[in-house]
Amino acid sequence: MKSIPLRHLTPSDDRSLIIRHHWSKLLANTYLRAVEDIDSSHSCGAICESEEAVFTIVTCRTRKSWSGPTIFYLADFFEDDSDIGVQIWEMSIGVDGELRSTDIFYEDD
Repeated sequence: MKSIPLRHLTPSDDRSLIIRHHWSKLLANTYLRAVEDIDSSHSCGAICESEEAVFTIVTCRTRKSWSGPTIFYLADFFEDDSDIGVQIWEMSIGVDGELRSTDIFYEDD
């Protein structure tokens, strides 16, 4: 299978993408099941693996507060300084193709 790099979504796309790093295939599968539990109309998504990492790819509704369809990249890393011991690393690429820091979970809809 040949892969084609995706640099950004087009403005006419009605869904956005969330690409999330996971520490194991088991955690990736658990995440996908939780996403489906929260929204049963959600497709199951996909688990993708490289030699170094495991990722999930799921679609989500594009929120009105976003500039358009967006690709979000997320990863958790462990840090003793945070209240819960975990920090979320997050970047996104909008339809303009620019990479920026974002916070998908705390933006108003």
